[in-house]
Amino acid sequence: MPYVHFAKNGIDISMCARAANGNLKIARDQVDRVLKMIEEDHRTPKVGVGVFVIRHNDDGVPEILLSQRKSNYGLGQWSLPGGHVEEGEEPTEACVRELKEETGLIAIGAMKRLSFSNDNDVSLGKHYITLYYACNTFEGIPMTPEDESDKHGEWKWFAINDLPFPIWQGIKVIVNDYGETF
Repeated sequence: MPYVHFAKNGIDISMCARAANGNLKIARDQVDRVLKMIEEDHRTPKVGVGVFVIRHNDDGVPEILLSQRKSNYGLGQWSLPGGHVEEGEEPTEACVRELKEETGLIAIGAMKRLSFSNDNDVSLGKHYITLYYACNTFEGIPMTPEDESDKHGEWKWFAINDLPFPIWQGIKVIVNDYGETF
């Protein structure tokens, strides 16, 4: 059975004509649709949020909550709770939602807006503008829910003056700018 192969903007797709019931035109049309969706999806950066969950240890040193990423985007890097801002959602609402979904923690009170980063990983076709917020008041004990275990590992506290390696680039920038004021 013949294959249809297309390459566009560094993306290669092959499809067996059998997947289109033996019709090469349908196979080409399906590949064109997929390429168009990929191209449109990656032209505009997505908006994400990262939440600096902050507590102070017995010595008064600020600590932040981090977990190692398991997904391709940032694989193995230590990162904050966070994720996409959904359509119609305010960034602070996304912070509260993502914090609960990823860690089980419930944010109490207002979050402090910190800064942003421009995260562009051309090799994976990912481009995010990430908005960072600080959460100083919360309830619960951080844990990774079962449905999030494929995205990140166990949550751990790290003093801002002793962060793990490798760490998400945006975190280093924010800690350098705001670390003493957490």
